[in-house]
Amino acid sequence: MAYQHKRILVKLSGELLRTSPEETLSGAAVQEVAESLALLQKDGIEFGLVIGAGNLFRGLKSEKMGFDRVIGDQIGMLGTVMNAMAVKEALAGVGVKAHVMAPQHISSLVMPLNQQLARSFIQQHEPVLFAGGTGNPFFTTDSAATLRALEINASLLVKATKVKGVYSADPLTDPKAVRYEKLTFDEALQKKLRVMDQTAVALAREYGVSIFVYKFGEPRSILEAMGTAGAGTYIVP
Repeated sequence: MAYQHKRILVKLSGELLRTSPEETLSGAAVQEVAESLALLQKDGIEFGLVIGAGNLFRGLKSEKMGFDRVIGDQIGMLGTVMNAMAVKEALAGVGVKAHVMAPQHISSLVMPLNQQLARSFIQQHEPVLFAGGTGNPFFTTDSAATLRALEINASLLVKATKVKGVYSADPLTDPKAVRYEKLTFDEALQKKLRVMDQTAVALAREYGVSIFVYKFGEPRSILEAMGTAGAGTYIVP
């Protein structure tokens, strides 16, 4: 199964770009992400990337701070641009040419979102880091990841998280939580499992994009994780 997918979309949690809750960005963590992604290119996998901004700002917390939710989401979307720019620089340091695209008009920093150009870059083994979420408030970066996966014709969406796949409950708080090896989209939706948000899962189901959830860094190679039994959870049509 490891080489079944020639083109994938990787979704990274923003928290993976720091080593402790007190940090925003960690040079060591960003470097680790870049080195892992570089292994994908080395193995000939074409990929795009969507990064969250949980290390910087979450729109869901905006109301607690007295912000309008729309403004909060916009701040979060800008946070993903910062994260993408950092990963792009780290990728350059390990010999991988990458591009950052965003739907927001900030062309002095990143490229405007262009589906055809993104596909062309990815086909040339120059990954595209999709920042800015969907460009709209009230949508998570999970939904953005599914949307970008569809736009680049990826057959698999890989979600790299801090837990080893999809569980029946939160494994960080419930010691009885059971990890699933494989699920159908219907099972994931019916059980309301915390895989990705329901909109993202429903969109992936509708268009037949499989999802693989695993713990980032275990193993270091994303491709190896995709082909290793027990390394994560597959969600399939």
